[in-house]
Amino acid sequence: MRNIAILILICITILAGGCANAAEEQKSDEPKTENTKNVSEERNSDEPEQDTKSAKGPDISTDIDIRNTAVVYDFINKSFPDQYTAEDFNKWNAYYLDVTKDGRDDVVYTTTYGDGKLERAIVISVDHGELQIVPSDIMLAKYKNEVSLQDGFVTIVQQAGGSGIKFKTLNLMDYNGEGLVPIGVSIVMEDVLSMPDGYAITGTIEGPLTEFVYTAEKEDYATEEKSLIEKVKYTYDSASGTFMKEDLMAPGEDIDEPSQDHKRYLIENLQDGDEVGGMTLENLSYQNGGDKVSFDLTGCAVILGSITIDDAYGDYMVKVQDSYTFGDTIIIRFPSGFTYEFGLYDMYVLNAEEILTEDQLNQLHRGEQISGKISISKVTFSAMDESEGGTGCEIVDIF
Repeated sequence: MRNIAILILICITILAGGCANAAEEQKSDEPKTENTKNVSEERNSDEPEQDTKSAKGPDISTDIDIRNTAVVYDFINKSFPDQYTAEDFNKWNAYYLDVTKDGRDDVVYTTTYGDGKLERAIVISVDHGELQIVPSDIMLAKYKNEVSLQDGFVTIVQQAGGSGIKFKTLNLMDYNGEGLVPIGVSIVMEDVLSMPDGYAITGTIEGPLTEFVYTAEKEDYATEEKSLIEKVKYTYDSASGTFMKEDLMAPGEDIDEPSQDHKRYLIENLQDGDEVGGMTLENLSYQNGGDKVSFDLTGCAVILGSITIDDAYGDYMVKVQDSYTFGDTIIIRFPSGFTYEFGLYDMYVLNAEEILTEDQLNQLHRGEQISGKISISKVTFSAMDESEGGTGCEIVDIF
């Protein structure tokens, strides 16, 4: 009996093994389930596009791929709730470079023409396996915002302007351990004003960005004369994280004196259609010996200044630092003997809410100012005898 029991046990064991093998064979014949999805095929038009290129740096399994746009957009959507749709995101330009100096790529998002509702650049890095916003404050220009890494600095080439105006700059920035910050270099590479009495300024750089010489030359369209207007040596000081500047212009070398071309006009000698400061006089209301005057100037003028909000009345104001292309003066003599000299000085901005972005308006309401070159398409002026007068303007762009 004992021998029979052992024999039965052996048979059961053999049968069990055979069943297990058969089950394994059956399992191997089943189709495999694919766990990964082809995002580019399954993504609908509202989802961010994919970039399958791998990021630079060590392959750490816990790291997020900065080029995985679906993951990055999800992070942006959480960081800026309800601000940017996937369609907006797909209009942005992505620049991959090592901003934070950790040996791996970060990403800088820019755009042009305000596409995708982006007004300021967004910089994102990967820190300890998580996406992080790198603090920065980079206002985007209208026509160009190209980001690169050169000689250890983040460079941003920007181009702005308007009708007949081109303004191109090179800006240097650096990561200070907390954010991407400017380091005191924003130089003009091209500044063109295409009008009968316009000009073209061209800037060049010689040497690496750690120590270079910047030279700017100006061509006057009216006289066809060329002149050297700036020559500066920039040397980076690693201790302070800023640049030292040395003026290399020889005494008397700057022969460009635009103020010599500025003209003065008596109001009684002007009429509609006359050119003043490169703009056209319109709607002139003035009687010789009268105590009131008003007129408009239309066309294009560029001034250097800043836009602020008037503390007393809450109006948007242009504070003019340099009248730049408009240097002419209109002399108004009133019956009382009071004389008013009209020029482009401080002016009310008549169309600020139509031209400025929401972000710029919020910046002004926080008590900050927006500075740069300001292109103006219209100036409106009125005054009475023994009054300061009032000047308003319509702006086109700030660059």
